[in-house]
Amino acid sequence: MIAGMAVLVPTRGRPGNAVRLAKAVDELSGREMAALYFLVDPGEPLYADYQRQLDEAAPWAYLVRVAASPQRIGPILNKSAPALAERYSHVAFMGDDHLPRTGRWDEQLVSSLGGRPGVAYGNDLWQGENLPTMAVLSSELVRGLGFFAPPALEHLYLDDFWRMLGHSVGNLAYRSDVIIEHLHPMAGKASYDPGYQEVNSDSQKLRDGEEFARYRNLQWATDLRRLKEYLGE
Repeated sequence: MIAGMAVLVPTRGRPGNAVRLAKAVDELSGREMAALYFLVDPGEPLYADYQRQLDEAAPWAYLVRVAASPQRIGPILNKSAPALAERYSHVAFMGDDHLPRTGRWDEQLVSSLGGRPGVAYGNDLWQGENLPTMAVLSSELVRGLGFFAPPALEHLYLDDFWRMLGHSVGNLAYRSDVIIEHLHPMAGKASYDPGYQEVNSDSQKLRDGEEFARYRNLQWATDLRRLKEYLGE
């Protein structure tokens, strides 16, 4: 296994955001940051733009086509994270609208876990401690569960799950001094492009909200028991 963190960034239609994030990661990361993966739809119409701009600005970053059903953040992460959890000690999620602002953010989040399996997150200047809109997961958690997020979730309530997961294993670490800004329209920091409109629709909120409630009430106890057995607890 490679010591270090793999950061997964599902992205669609925003090559400029990918370049912005890659530059910040390059400038501000410390020794824990090992690999940055931009995950795009197989039919991404701006794939050539992603490739050209990342080749110029961050040739060390990976651009990977990921086919998932549906093409939403949850399924895309679940297609990618389990294999990477076998290679890296930590797997993290960021959106293409996140932006690290604090030097050595990666080292500080990993160190906040104290060498134990858990979930760490920084201050996104919007939700703050309330929700991990980005999250660093110890790879043991991904391996033990077999997924990065409950398979039924598509886009929303993923951060609610990561918070629940950290609490449930007794190691949820929030660092208010580690800034990873979330440049989201609901925070007044981006415009509502068609992608935002699609995944933040009332129907998406209702669907994912119902699926998260169903998972939490009917399946989570079983998955947590299986995870704790894997962790030897």
